[in-house]
Amino acid sequence: MVHSLRAFINENSNNNFSILKIDFKNAFNMIHRERILSTIAGSFPEAYPYVFQAYGSPSCLAYGENCIFSQRGVQQGDPLGPLLFSIIIQPLVSSLSSPFNAWYLDDGTSGGPSHAVEEDFRKIMSSCNELGLELNFSKCEIFACGTAEETAKSLDSFCRLAPSIKILPISKLSLLGAPIHESLIPDAILKKLYNFNLMRERLFLLSAHHSLFLLKNAISIPRLNYLLRCTPCWKHLDSLQLLDDSFKSSLEDLLNCKISDSAWTQATLPVCMGGLGFRKNY
Repeated sequence: MVHSLRAFINENSNNNFSILKIDFKNAFNMIHRERILSTIAGSFPEAYPYVFQAYGSPSCLAYGENCIFSQRGVQQGDPLGPLLFSIIIQPLVSSLSSPFNAWYLDDGTSGGPSHAVEEDFRKIMSSCNELGLELNFSKCEIFACGTAEETAKSLDSFCRLAPSIKILPISKLSLLGAPIHESLIPDAILKKLYNFNLMRERLFLLSAHHSLFLLKNAISIPRLNYLLRCTPCWKHLDSLQLLDDSFKSSLEDLLNCKISDSAWTQATLPVCMGGLGFRKNY
């Protein structure tokens, strides 16, 4: 989705277009269970008995001596939750007409001519009550590109629909946590570095073995890999070098010894090749 949106913007840089990011309030907990059951019965009847057993009647949430009946949405932690939510909104997603139409569960992005995006926005707004959803206008975002007159006209139209919608410049546009414009990449990398250094200080409260395992497999690594795959970080090698230096320094502190450049290179090899499995970003 991130690469596709970046390509879409680059291909239409000379045209008038808008990018709209959709956000729902507490989406998974708001969808109507009656709609879930009727949709499953029609499109996936084999699973209906199982889903009915889980959501056919209100579930009791214990709060001290009280019981709160949960009658809407899917249960948090339910492995079926994302599937059930996706099945419910799929007809709405398929009905949208914008050339760029990409969704990851409840995070939707529409892009194209402003009139098409606005029409889709109206369609989403009108469908919310039927699905049990509610748009969070203050977290919806709009970006418009084109001539000054067309851009102002498009933004004014969206602001009339949703007065609290956020208007973003291209330099602030991101999708699923990954920056779209290259100017935001150094800040994103430095944010990862800050978070890593914050966790690094806490590693030394654990044993060296546990700290080494967490350093290699958990702390910041999955989200860092996501950022590296979704953005051209290779254009900002100085920022990546800071990350590598911090990883190396942390390993030296845990092992209580100095690591040469050649030893660090070997440490970044996979375990099957005699390394420790650390990722070298630079």
